[in-house]
Amino acid sequence: MAPSPYSLEGARTILSGPDDKWARSLSTLLGIGVIAAGPIGLATGSGVVLAAWGWVDQKNEVVSLLGRLVTAGLDRLGVRRLPERASVLAATHTALVYGAFFAAIRETLGPVYDQIGLTDEDKERLADRATAALAQRQLTHAFAVTQVPLPWAGCGFRVNRDTFITSLYQEIASLCIKFFQTFVVWDRAEVVSPAVPLIETMVERAVRRYDSEYKLLAADVREFEIWAMLGEHDATQAAVGDAAESLVRLEHLLVSLAGAAQHQAHEVRRVSADFNRAVLDEPLVTAGISDELPALKVPAVGDGYLSPSFRWMVMSNDARPADESWWTRTTPEQSNLDGFLAAYFSSPQSHERPLVVLGHPGSGKSMFTKVCAARLSSSNAFSAARIPLRQVPDPNAPIYQQVTAVLSKATNGRVSWPELSDASVDATRVLFIDGLDEFMQASGTSESNYLQNVVEFQRIEAVTSHPVAVIVTSRTLVADLARIPDGCLVIKLENFRPEQVTAWLNIWDCANPHLRHSELAGIPPAGSVLSYGDIARQPLLLLLLVLYGVPNGLPSMEKGSTPAQIYGGILQRFIRRELSKPTDADPVGSEEAQIHAELWRLGIAAFGMFNRGKHYIEEQILLEDLHTLDPTPRHRQITRRGAALSAARRVLGKFFFIYTSEADEGLEGRSYEFLHATFSEYLIAYFTMTELAELWNSRDRPSSQNWDDDRLYALLSHQALNSGGSAILSFIEQLHSDPENATLAGQILRILLSEAGDRWGSGRYGAYSPSSGTYMERYATYTANLMLLLLHVQSNPVRLTTLLPRSVQNNDWWARLVRVWQGYMSSEVLSAMSAEAEPDWAITRGGSNEQPVVHTEWLALSRIDAVIFNAGHGVIGNSYSIGSPDREIHALGQAARAYVDPAAFWQGRQAVGELIHAGETGGPQNYSLSLLAAHVAYSPELFSPEDAAALAPLALQEDFLSRQSWPLSLVIAQYPELAGRSDVVARIDQIPVARPEFAALLAGALIWGDDWPAAARVIARATDGLRGAAMALRPWIDGMSGLVDERRQVLVVAGHLVMKQGLLLEEEGDQIEA
Repeated sequence: MAPSPYSLEGARTILSGPDDKWARSLSTLLGIGVIAAGPIGLATGSGVVLAAWGWVDQKNEVVSLLGRLVTAGLDRLGVRRLPERASVLAATHTALVYGAFFAAIRETLGPVYDQIGLTDEDKERLADRATAALAQRQLTHAFAVTQVPLPWAGCGFRVNRDTFITSLYQEIASLCIKFFQTFVVWDRAEVVSPAVPLIETMVERAVRRYDSEYKLLAADVREFEIWAMLGEHDATQAAVGDAAESLVRLEHLLVSLAGAAQHQAHEVRRVSADFNRAVLDEPLVTAGISDELPALKVPAVGDGYLSPSFRWMVMSNDARPADESWWTRTTPEQSNLDGFLAAYFSSPQSHERPLVVLGHPGSGKSMFTKVCAARLSSSNAFSAARIPLRQVPDPNAPIYQQVTAVLSKATNGRVSWPELSDASVDATRVLFIDGLDEFMQASGTSESNYLQNVVEFQRIEAVTSHPVAVIVTSRTLVADLARIPDGCLVIKLENFRPEQVTAWLNIWDCANPHLRHSELAGIPPAGSVLSYGDIARQPLLLLLLVLYGVPNGLPSMEKGSTPAQIYGGILQRFIRRELSKPTDADPVGSEEAQIHAELWRLGIAAFGMFNRGKHYIEEQILLEDLHTLDPTPRHRQITRRGAALSAARRVLGKFFFIYTSEADEGLEGRSYEFLHATFSEYLIAYFTMTELAELWNSRDRPSSQNWDDDRLYALLSHQALNSGGSAILSFIEQLHSDPENATLAGQILRILLSEAGDRWGSGRYGAYSPSSGTYMERYATYTANLMLLLLHVQSNPVRLTTLLPRSVQNNDWWARLVRVWQGYMSSEVLSAMSAEAEPDWAITRGGSNEQPVVHTEWLALSRIDAVIFNAGHGVIGNSYSIGSPDREIHALGQAARAYVDPAAFWQGRQAVGELIHAGETGGPQNYSLSLLAAHVAYSPELFSPEDAAALAPLALQEDFLSRQSWPLSLVIAQYPELAGRSDVVARIDQIPVARPEFAALLAGALIWGDDWPAAARVIARATDGLRGAAMALRPWIDGMSGLVDERRQVLVVAGHLVMKQGLLLEEEGDQIEA
């Protein structure tokens, strides 16, 4: 097993080698060899004495040897880059930490430290005193196994020093003082400070010495300098000025580690570096812009890419990486991305876990990986490769095979991962894995273990002496689905700041000075762009705004505009421009109808990609989808250059937001993909909305007997709309921002949900089958999507009572539907539809001194559920008021509250009393009588015989023994006035002697005696054993007389008799078995 550079023994081995005698003597002096010898060396005690002798008698030698270790590390770091550089960096830092501490011991203790020596008396103490041996053993163990953390991007120099290093010093300083106190000289010293202040002084001096020696080390070793810059105010401020540069400062920092990349001895590294660097000369966006805006010059990536602001954290159980508000609350926005990345790439920790880069759609995650790979390729210190997961041919393949397949394809077979890794023996290997969210969608699973697989990949590479840093990008929304391992560094890319938007526009303006003298409006001014608020700060939408505004100008945003409106406006604008071009055929229909037809075909392409879990669609498949879903398309007959284009090419080939490739994933012919997934997601949302509107409008037409949702079912029964962190549902919300549209959509969705169970087939569009889902899988997906849509078009949460089919009167329908989802849908879909723990819409919140009122009747499918819910709210305590306009719901909540809050007794008594006396129209239902009777029985002082008399006939109407017989038996036994009634007498005679209810009646007979008409009959029916047990309680009952209310006595005695009754029944059972 390789030695750990973070322990003192591991650092010694790495920096000196196992055969270096001077360094091995360090282990001997500190007793680390004793730890290595295991339990035998410790048990003999001789090792402890030897360690003590070495340290205390050769104190100066320890400091000298630690200094030699640091020097050895500097010498090895100063030569050409070595494969083990990461380990040498960490080991050098470990030696420096301990060297500073041992020097601080001498500085703190002064003459006393010099006088400490192993006298004969000290040897005797060490041999005989358990405390002395224990103190030395604890100290030696600390030297041997304690891990010294190295600064890195996740914990810069200052934070590491003030937390981890200081804590380490406090621990070993305490152990040192405890050990020194076992020596004779310590006892004889005339002036010795108390232990606590002495430890504080020692730690303070050790930290100060470590600080100064670290900075000296940073002057010679660039990595230490980079780590020290993290968190420094001046470095951060300097980085703000460079924020507009496309990670240029990152390149400068990395080049400083090992110089600029020269001619590579290995051809495979040269090819890889040239491939990565070529990105910087490519235009920021290429798809179709030259055709649509030939006069517009797009800046190159190296000139036009801006380093974004970011937030970061180290993953832990408390982190909520998918929650935007969590990031805002807990992490500050920072600008020095270049320095932060340099600190990460230069640290050994980067070889242990991946760096996860999160961002919203269009935030520039993919471009970030391209630019980073290009900048790293400028330095001899790094060997980078970029792996777009969308290009992985086999999602189930091991990671190394995924990497090899994509690299080989991207470089025409010139680069494979094993070759690149072997050729990078003197460089840090870096993999950029881009698009985990798209990979999750393509594979059809949540891929919750993918990042853990990356950790295992890194572990194996490190064990085989090929350490690799891995960066994985994903949408923020799926961060909680990907199960980020604890300890991973996570970066979240932020939107542009206003000054960055201005800088970005200036770059485009400088690249296009000729537009100022053309017919085009030119690059929009910053004021107009910034009026779009957050929309303008998202890199992709910023690009769209500029492209939108270059021809005719960009008007200031109307108040309340949303990204959905921007996407819709841009799509329609380009389609309208395309329709205005001359053709050989007359247009069919109005311009708006033509625009809608073109959008619909783009929507079919979007659904085709989404439902197949792919980022692209093949031309032939798209043509089939067009024919299946739009069987009578009104195609615009366009003839150009003597050849008629196919329907698929007419639909997709003419817009700038579509990529085309002649072959993809080994398939023949063209395939198409959108410039960004958000175009596809907008189109899916848009046409889902239009389908819902068409269904609503056509339901009441004369031809509505043929009304069906077949096409909506065909489109929405293959993939959950929230899969892979999709923005579809966000667009749905924006498109239904109008209350009237939202209401109509909500109504039709409720109808579709309630009638979905009546569907027996795929309908008129059964030929459209982009997935291999079974009928039940498609039914589960369709109904889940309908529910997701309803939750997002309706501003208030959905009440389940509004979803029930007309023929359903109970909870069974909903329970069955949920079980179908549980059986066929992923956890991410179910979590999106889970009930709210504290639904604000069902809570009326009062003033500062008032409890919120939970309207449980709004949360339930039936009144019985509401009663149960409110009783539960009452029992769990005072978090909520259990008031309700429904008398029964209110009373049950108050009755339950009385069990946990004595102050609620009177409120409970009042509510229960009002309910009992309410009469037939407003009285309790049978399912609440048991709790009402229990409340009366357990609070007898609060209720009168009239209350009991009103309760009894209500409870006796139902099956007495199967429902509320125990609490009502208590009430009958507590109130002798009831025993003379014929209906009560009949119930008393029905109760078997072996039932607990009979014990309650027997208690009443004991307490009331002849005053209770049923007493004699009850006692006569009792078994001899139970009767004897009852009579044995007589002295105890007499003692309560006059002190405890008789009805309370009945309650207490009944409890004792129930226990005795159980014991007697067990004894009888044993006798029968014997």
